Amino acid sequence: MDRSAQQHYIENVLRGVVSSAGLVVQFNCPNWKQFDFQGDLPAGLQCVDGLQRYTAVQRHLEGEVRPFGLSIDELDGTAFSARRYRFRVCVHSFQSKAELIQHYLDLNAGGAPHSAEEIQRIRRMLSELKKA
Repeated sequence: MDRSAQQHYIENVLRGVVSSAGLVVQFNCPNWKQFDFQGDLPAGLQCVDGLQRYTAVQRHLEGEVRPFGLSIDELDGTAFSARRYRFRVCVHSFQSKAELIQHYLDLNAGGAPHSAEEIQRIRRMLSELKKA
């Protein structure tokens, strides 16, 4: 996700248009509950879903991403304050690659992503409405 997309995401979070699912970052740590696990995944924390969202938030907090052209300090105390939104972190303890991949598919295989053509069609509709 480039800086522009990160800014767009943070602006939409602050506007309240990002669903609660868009505020969750999921990690896996196979040795979260046990230090002697025997799974086929590396020990430690790995991001499963939400790395781009996490990176956008991190960069916003560090001042690199400025929604509406404003820093996090400039937004504090306004309706767009970062204090208004809550991200959630989920840490799973899948032991095997098969379990982890199944979880990833369960998260991402459903739904219907919008094609670039569909987004462009909707943008054209909006442009026409603004001209009227």
